[in-house]
Parts: sequence; structure tokens; C-alpha cells
Amino acid sequence: MLKDFLALENLARFGIGDFAYTEILTPLTFDAYKAWVTHGHHTPLKYLADDRQSIRQNLNLFFPEAESAFVFLFPYEKKQNSNKLASFITGFDDRDYHLVIEERLHEIGENLKKIDDNLNYKISIDKHPVLERDLAYRAGLGWFGKSSLLIHPKLGTFFLIGSLLLSKKIDWPIRPIHQEWCGQCQRCLDSCPTKAIIHPKVVEAQKCISCFTIELFKESPAPQGYEEQSYILGCDRCQEVCPWNKNHILENNTKSSLELFFERPYIEILSDLEKMSKKDFVQYFKGTSLERLGKNGLLKNLRPEMLK
Repeated sequence: MLKDFLALENLARFGIGDFAYTEILTPLTFDAYKAWVTHGHHTPLKYLADDRQSIRQNLNLFFPEAESAFVFLFPYEKKQNSNKLASFITGFDDRDYHLVIEERLHEIGENLKKIDDNLNYKISIDKHPVLERDLAYRAGLGWFGKSSLLIHPKLGTFFLIGSLLLSKKIDWPIRPIHQEWCGQCQRCLDSCPTKAIIHPKVVEAQKCISCFTIELFKESPAPQGYEEQSYILGCDRCQEVCPWNKNHILENNTKSSLELFFERPYIEILSDLEKMSKKDFVQYFKGTSLERLGKNGLLKNLRPEMLK
């Protein structure tokens, strides 16, 4: 029964492109993560260096019952949206992917409990103190590209990761860890508008467009090179040039509501936003990734240099 439910063709109804199982509870790249924080490359993301840093050392520190995990990849569509919004913003029918993936993981988890009523689980997505890419790596779902993103051999990088931490070990095949297949390619480093990828697999957060446009909610100085590109929420540049995405991108040219709002000239977008109260903003963008960012955070991204 477990085998039938976890058949990939069955899990496709949850939007899952691939999944794997691991019993390795300790991250294999924790030392690299710790060094990244020690050198200040996480700045200004303070939550990566607080007490939650130590929790990331072992899944048991997040879920004491953990003995194993299923790791799921949720592909999203690369939209042709004039490069103002990163594709994950609209790739889940405009909904905040946290909400979508949490719902899907809960449904999967409850189905697993019906099969085994002695099983407990806990959800893990990118807002939790778990090194999620490392978890997917040790489950055999891909390798770390030079952009620091996980690369899946069939899905490329246009996916998000969600996991179920399990209270027991499951009779399920374990995949070997992937070897790296980036070779001498460094297109991701060369194409970054702000040179945020300072070394292979090392991203300086304060230079990253995604960090600036999504994680900073108040007025902040933009990284050098920001005004030379067009993204105002997230950034896909290092993914767009990755050869592993060449044949594995799900394209959808249908315009979503968010795309239609943001494909207009910047001056029109700015004018509409300035007319909105903060309450109006929340109501208009409720359930999307922009709700968390807030009106001031989005206005910050619409820099004067970009309106010229």
C-alpha cells in the first residue's frame, strides 16, 4: 500500500517531480554553512546566525523523533514575464509557495499515517531551521551547483524542496549521493548582475538580488549592479543560464494576475502602489509572496534609477 501511494505517477497530483528517502540525519555541508556564517556572507539575514544555526546540525534538534525523511521536489514553471518577477512568485498559480507546499506535505503526511498509524511526521520547508538543500543532496536528489542551488539531472534547478521528517525508518530504497556534473562551467558566476556568487557555491547574501528584493522589508541600499537589471522580486538569472535547465523548464505563456499587474511600465506600477494603503496592499496581494514583503518592501525595490 505504501509502495502504491508513493509511486511517482501518484505523487504527480501533488505537483511532485521527484522524491527520495534518507536516514542520514546530520548535514554533510554543515561545516561549509558554519564557515559561510563566520565570514559574514549571510548578512543581513540574521536568522541564519542566531540560535537556529545550531539546530541545523541535526534533524533531531528540530524534530526529536526523527529517524528518516522523505524529500520531495516541486517543479514550477518558468514564466515569460519580462523578468520582473522570479518564476517561483507566479509558478504556483500566484500563491505563496510556502502555503501550497505545506498543504501538499500535510496531505501526504496524513496519507502515510493512514497506512501506518504508528508513524509521526513533521514538515520541513525553507522557513524551518533545516539545511534543506543538504537534506535533498544526502537523499540523492542532485548536487550543489556553483550557484549553490541544488541541480537535479532531469529537473534542473526550477523546483522547490519540501520534506517530511519521519519518526521511524521506512523500508524504502536509498539512493547514492550524486557526483557533481558542473565541470568547468561557471555561467552562473559570470551572469550574476551583482556578482553575488563570489566563489563557486558561495553566495554573498547582501549582494544577492533575491535577498534584497524579498528578505528586506524596509528601505535599504541596493547592491551594486541592481539598477542594470529588471527584476523587482526575486531573480532567476543564474538559473536561466544554467545548461542543466536547457531541456527541463516547464514553460507557460499564460499571464497570471500578478504578471499582468507587473508587466506594465514601472511608473504605472509605482502610481498604483502609492495609492494603496497598507491594508489595501495586504488585501490585494493576500496569499501571494508579496503579502509577506509588504508595501514598503516592494516600493524599496522600485528604485528611482529603474524608472528613468
